[in-house]
Amino acid sequence: MKQLVIIAILLMTTTIGCSTMTMDNVKDVSIDKVYNVIFEKKPEMVNKGVYSENLEIGEVLAQQSAANNMGIIKISIKNEYDDLMKSNVVFYISDSQLKRDTIEDTGEPLSDGAKIMGFSGNYSLTLFKTKNKVKDFSNTAINKAKELYNEAVKD
Repeated sequence: MKQLVIIAILLMTTTIGCSTMTMDNVKDVSIDKVYNVIFEKKPEMVNKGVYSENLEIGEVLAQQSAANNMGIIKISIKNEYDDLMKSNVVFYISDSQLKRDTIEDTGEPLSDGAKIMGFSGNYSLTLFKTKNKVKDFSNTAINKAKELYNEAVKD
């Protein structure tokens, strides 16, 4: 009888805490993606949150210096905000917070580990956007001029 009780106790203790995880459970687990935000100069940050329109969408994992006094901030974005992370995304520092913005209307989804441009402030981001809009307008004007020229010389 003692042996039966010992065996029963051993069976109970070996099965308690056994994992109920299956390969299907593992496939369903969603993991936050990590990205690298690259700055021309090492940024000054205090807040460890990552924000989009005052909503915290992730966190700063690490900051490091790179060559030529550049800075890299490694961030993690919560998986429910994956749809915000596209090739048109940039980040800037405002009030010691890392904030998300876009430089174009559309973009392709970013893969885990992607490198994203960062700006030291909203002013430098606005300047970058303005320069690129002017460049786009210039390219559009040049292309239109070529098109008109080609039509004009057809005759």
